[in-house]
Amino acid sequence: MSRSIFTVNEATGECHSIPLARFAKEDDFQALLEKYPHLLTSDAITPGSPRRWIQLEREKGVSLSPDSGSSLSLDHLFVDQDGIPTLVEVKRAENLELRRKVVAQMLDYAANAVEYWPPDGLRHSFEAKAGTDPTATLVETLEIPPDEIDDFWRKVGSNLKSGRIRMLFVADEIPRELKRIVEFLNEQMNPAEILALELQQFTAGPLRTIVPTVFGQTERAAQGNKPSKTSAKLDERQLRSRLTELVPAGTAHALERLFEYANVEPFRLRTAEKSCYFGCVNREGAVVEPFCVSLDGRLWAQFGNLKSPFDTTEFKEELRQEMNRIPGIQLTGAEQYPTSSMSKFSPETVEGLQRLLDWVRARIEQSEKS
Repeated sequence: MSRSIFTVNEATGECHSIPLARFAKEDDFQALLEKYPHLLTSDAITPGSPRRWIQLEREKGVSLSPDSGSSLSLDHLFVDQDGIPTLVEVKRAENLELRRKVVAQMLDYAANAVEYWPPDGLRHSFEAKAGTDPTATLVETLEIPPDEIDDFWRKVGSNLKSGRIRMLFVADEIPRELKRIVEFLNEQMNPAEILALELQQFTAGPLRTIVPTVFGQTERAAQGNKPSKTSAKLDERQLRSRLTELVPAGTAHALERLFEYANVEPFRLRTAEKSCYFGCVNREGAVVEPFCVSLDGRLWAQFGNLKSPFDTTEFKEELRQEMNRIPGIQLTGAEQYPTSSMSKFSPETVEGLQRLLDWVRARIEQSEKS
């Protein structure tokens, strides 16, 4: 099928066609997903609660029995922020297996993975891939609070053993027969989910445009597989309101003023699923985020997320001392993500946090001059 997309330059009145281009090899296709996992249509799989992904392993082995030397090989294994293992099989449209055979193959992967993968093995796969700081990857990518990492991996194991997994076929063209099979299976399966993702690429010189489309998410299946209300992300206004309810009476108004102060350049207030992160932006647009406050009722120092030139032991110790000087804050001894309870916050605490942001800004300006 020949397709094109078009770009229109309103300034010049030019309209250009960009033609569809097939992937040359399945390995190129797989490498693209490994490098850009957000191509797995994070907002279409669960509308209203976009998926965030980490890759656990590429070419993940799936044993056929506990003591068998033979195994299958899954193209990709990802997990999302709800701890749902996502099995990904990639095929090009030219591959004749992209019909019923690939469905049987995926079901074989899923059945044997649920039966034979040890729950803690997925964590080990990720930590081996992530290298020196797997915790920071989970905090930054999936927005899991550092002290909830163990709970997250327990959830991954529980989802795996209960069959709450996602199976995802990825191709540059999803044939009609596969769409029908996926829609039928997705309506029948619970708690597992099965979907097809079409990724079409359009190329013009060095520019590539990738257009994703998800198939299989019928209305009835979507109702059965959508995340619980507790996992739905609050908008910024709701999150800020919930956070002000965690501090003592008389402090909420001061905390709201801090939110407003941190929302104006050169500061930046970033909201995640359960936390507000306070930061300061340098001239290159990079952000230094010294702390966040979370719905678990704690302030989190973000030593583990600091980037050069502020990731030194000396700066982290200075920052720890500055934070501990603030009335109502006494950080735990954790090296990367120490915490302090918000229950001891007072207006003086909040004023101290505002001064801390000013201190970080001054340090950034000093580093830019040197």
